[in-house]
Order: sequence, then C-alpha cells, then structure tokens
Amino acid sequence: MGGDQPGQAGSKAVRTPGVIIVSNVLLYREGLAASLSRDGRLEVIAALGAADTFAALSSFAPDAVLLDASMEEGLALARSMRANWPNLRLVG
Repeated sequence: MGGDQPGQAGSKAVRTPGVIIVSNVLLYREGLAASLSRDGRLEVIAALGAADTFAALSSFAPDAVLLDASMEEGLALARSMRANWPNLRLVG
C-alpha cells in the first residue's frame, strides 16, 4: 500500500551522475577517481589530463567536470569549456 519500493511497478531508477576528472597530476586524478568510485554516488567517466579534455567532452556527456583549478591552464580551460558547453557544471 502506498510508496514505490525497489522492484515494484512504477518505481523510478535513479541515474548516477557522471563526472570527468581533469588534472595534470596523475596521482591526484587517480586518487580522486578511486575515492569517488568507492563512494558510489558519482560515476567516474574519465580521469585525464588537460590536453585530453575536449576530446573527452565531445565523446561523453558528463553531468559535471571536476577541474583541478591549480593547473597553470585551469582558468583558460574552464573558460573554454564554458564557451563550448554552457550548460556543463564545472567544479574547480
């Protein structure tokens, strides 16, 4: 009687938000990816360096980009992403 329970008709599956991690520090991006994957609330689509960002954004449709703002090109990269993908969520 009442609310939707998992496995019952009418229940809605909740999609896990997908993120791309961008950092030129391999240890940082792999550590963050491992931590987020263990947590399970976000799906790590890719963890890559700044040079590969635009190819990944063109290939995947992430809900957000986790950007290492300490990168030398971090601000310029954020501006370029905002110009090309205005609805993309950026976290840096």
